[in-house]
Amino acid sequence: MESVESNADNSSRSKLRILRLLRFVLLFLLIPASIPALFLVNRGLNSVDVSVEDEFGAINPADRDSDVDSVNLLFQAVSFDPEAQTAKFKIFPWPTPELASTFSSSAVLKEFPIQVWIDGISGENFIVYDSFSSVGVITQDFDVLSNGREGAANDARYPFDSYVLDTFAWVEIDNSPDNNKDDFEEINTFDFFYTTPIPGFHVSYKRTANYEDDQVSDIYAKSGIESQRERGLISFEAKFTRSTAVKTISIIIGIFCVISALTLTWITAGIWFRRRPPSMQALVWSAASVLGTIQLRDILPGNPRIGISMDFLFFFPSLLVGLISSLLITGLWIRRDDWEI
Repeated sequence: MESVESNADNSSRSKLRILRLLRFVLLFLLIPASIPALFLVNRGLNSVDVSVEDEFGAINPADRDSDVDSVNLLFQAVSFDPEAQTAKFKIFPWPTPELASTFSSSAVLKEFPIQVWIDGISGENFIVYDSFSSVGVITQDFDVLSNGREGAANDARYPFDSYVLDTFAWVEIDNSPDNNKDDFEEINTFDFFYTTPIPGFHVSYKRTANYEDDQVSDIYAKSGIESQRERGLISFEAKFTRSTAVKTISIIIGIFCVISALTLTWITAGIWFRRRPPSMQALVWSAASVLGTIQLRDILPGNPRIGISMDFLFFFPSLLVGLISSLLITGLWIRRDDWEI
C-alpha cells in the first residue's frame, strides 16, 4: 500500500516538474522569442521603412530607359510632424541626358528652360530653371490632410495612428527658339521615391492618376497614371504610419505598466489584509513604481503629447495605483509598534 502511495506521489511530483518546466519555457523562451521570429518573418534586415505599393513599384529612373526628353521628379520624405500633420520633402527635378548634363548628384540644363510646380505650403510653388543653369533641389512642406481617413489621422491613437498625404506636381519645358518663358508646354515626367526612412515612421507611396480624376474612372490604374505622366502631371499618395519597432516597444511598455500595477496591487492587498507586514521594502517598491511609470512615459518613441489613448489606458491608471499604494503602505508602516524595516 505504501509503495502504491509512493508511486502516486512520485508521479504527481513529476507532473508538477513538467508543468513548471512548460511554464518556464513559455514565459522566458517562447514569448520573448516571438519578437525576433516576427522580425525574421517580416524579412528581417531586408525590410524597409519606405515602400511603393502600386503597379510600378519601387523603380529607378534607369528602369525606364524608354523615357527620352523627360524631366522626372524624385521625392524624398525628410520628416513628418503628426501633431501639425505636415510633411517635409526634398524634390529633385532630374532631366534626361537629352535635356541636361547629368552628374552623380546634380544636373545642368542645356538649351531649354524648365518649370516645376509643387503643391506645397511653404516657399515658392513655381520654380523656373533657366537655360544652362544648375537644377537644384526643392524643399517643400505639405499639408497631410488625410481626406476621407480623418478618423485614423489622430495622434491620440498612438501608436496605431496613420496619415495620408495626397499631393500634386507638374513639369513644363520651353523649347521655343527664343526661350522667352512664355511658351512652356507639357513634357513627359514620372515620379520616383527615395527609400531613406523617417525615424519612427513607415512611409508607403502610391502613384495615382488623380490630377484630373473626373476624367479617370480608376485613379490607381496603370494606364491612367502613364497617360497623365506623359502630359507632365504627377499625383501620388504617401501614407505615414508608425514603424513596427515603435509599435512593438509601445505595446511592451504598456503591458509592463499594467503588470507592474497589478503586482503592486497584489502586494498592497496582502499588506492591507494583514497577510504581510508593511515593510520598508514594500514602501520603496511602491515609490519606485511611481517614478518608473513616469520614466517609461518619457521614453515612448516619438515623444507623443500628453493625452493620447495610452495615457488613459495604461499610464494614468498605473500612476494612480502607485500613488495609492504608497499612501496606504506608508500609513500602515508608520502605525507599527516596532522599528523593524
